[in-house]
Amino acid sequence: SSPAKCTNHLCVVIATAYVLLLWRRRHRHLPPSLQGCKFVRLEFLRDLCSGPGLGIRRCQDLPPEAFGDPTKAQVLIVVSHRWMNRHTCDVATSEFPQGLRLHTMVQKLDMHFSSLGIGKGRGLGERWRRFCESLISGRDVLVFFDFMSLPQQGIGSDGVVLPRSEEDEALFRQCLPHMGVLYSMFPVLVCEEVTGTVAPYTESGWCFAELQIALLGCQLDKFSSTCDVVRQLARPPHSSEGDELQRFVDATNDSLDGKVFQEE
Repeated sequence: SSPAKCTNHLCVVIATAYVLLLWRRRHRHLPPSLQGCKFVRLEFLRDLCSGPGLGIRRCQDLPPEAFGDPTKAQVLIVVSHRWMNRHTCDVATSEFPQGLRLHTMVQKLDMHFSSLGIGKGRGLGERWRRFCESLISGRDVLVFFDFMSLPQQGIGSDGVVLPRSEEDEALFRQCLPHMGVLYSMFPVLVCEEVTGTVAPYTESGWCFAELQIALLGCQLDKFSSTCDVVRQLARPPHSSEGDELQRFVDATNDSLDGKVFQEE
């Protein structure tokens, strides 16, 4: 019958679209120098927020189920943020006992990948995109968060610094020079919040470099367009001709002079 044929055709179209989507994901590969980077599941970050005594932990201390496969996940996001502690990255506050960074990061992600994002956005197109994003599972959203995605130093309960192993150190040194590539490859989520005792996000040279790379790679519009630090950025020219490019370069160099590059 005609309704049955229509149903069969619809099933074939849906199945074909799904297979093509999986094929595209399978062909998403990181550069060889970044193969050792790990991506954390949004679902796991949510669990850290809700669990007592939990919080952001360094890459080596996370269980295998914390990570997902970037060749299979539907969404990959790279986070730009300022560390608030050299050995723990995040810090707990009275309002956010599991950590300021963890909570604000998950809150921002949930504004897209949960029912909180439904109806949000400017214009019909963006609202439709936000609705579709709200249907994506937390297991299918992977986040690159440097402290949790690459081997890091830590600190024990006795205050003694926990160094990387030789293997971890080699992996860290392999990935570090090429990390900037990630900010031009995937959408970037800016998390500028810091505690009152930490210098602002805008003063960090590392954060400034990540922002500029993401800006030039057109990776800020999806998840960071409403962020104040993004709105204040000098926009790159549409072409390499004329004085516009030189003015952009000069503005970038002037801004860079006031930034601080140091271990955070």
